[in-house]
Amino acid sequence: MQGKLFLVMVLMLPILAQAEIYKWKDSNGVVRYSDTPPASNVPTESLRTGKVINSPPPAVAAKPAVSPEAAAIKRQEDAEASKKDEQKKEAEKKAKAQNCLAAKDNLQSYEQGALVYKMNEKGEREYTEDADRPAAIEAAKKDVAKYCN
Repeated sequence: MQGKLFLVMVLMLPILAQAEIYKWKDSNGVVRYSDTPPASNVPTESLRTGKVINSPPPAVAAKPAVSPEAAAIKRQEDAEASKKDEQKKEAEKKAKAQNCLAAKDNLQSYEQGALVYKMNEKGEREYTEDADRPAAIEAAKKDVAKYCN
């Protein structure tokens, strides 16, 4: 019986000898050997084949650290830009309201038949003729639609 067991062990020895042996360096730089591979992100070499099994992940460019002062300056610049945008929007809103009021006044003047004039290049008044009044009313309606919506 012992002879059979010895024979089985001798026959199994070459199979065990063909097991994969891995070599790698740990995080402390110490070379390690094992029959089980390490974590997948560690470069590992097979001693039987000599091939690198796992390669390190590609180096990712690290974002440069932003100093607190630079971050504060960036926030201040963003706040100033936001404030300027708000002021610009307010000015546009105010101008649109004034244009709306003027357009409504013009339309009312044309519809009531009042004398309406425009200044020419020479600074002289040119009054709207009765024949031009319907076209002027349409233009005033378009202005109201443009500025009052």
